[in-house]
Amino acid sequence: MIRFLKSTFFILTLIISLTAFSISTTIWALSLASQVTVLSANATAQAVKNRRQIAKIAAKARLRRIVAIVPFAGIAAVGYFEDQDRREWLEANPDKTNADYACELAELTGEVMDEVLSELPMEISLPNWAVPECPNNPET
Repeated sequence: MIRFLKSTFFILTLIISLTAFSISTTIWALSLASQVTVLSANATAQAVKNRRQIAKIAAKARLRRIVAIVPFAGIAAVGYFEDQDRREWLEANPDKTNADYACELAELTGEVMDEVLSELPMEISLPNWAVPECPNNPET
């Protein structure tokens, strides 16, 4: 009889221990899943925030290409590069149009030119007509 009680006590202790371990492991897994969700959301928010900075870098590179072109052969190269950039932008932003691309391009180029011209004497500045007013621009 004592042997039966010892075995029963051992089995009950084992079942309770394993159940507690399963519950604690489940809680731990749920906690890690919520942390992953939060970190993923933060990474996505950071990517959206950095998209504008990346677009500025691309605008600076585009401006350098335009300034450095050779008159005849360079015009064709600029047209090709610009068309390639436009197609990449449209693939990355399928819900937007060519007009949205042109508007964003003009705004970013204006900002870059302001930065470049701010390093020059005050007599040189970007005229107000050079930066268009674009409606419905959620990224600014």
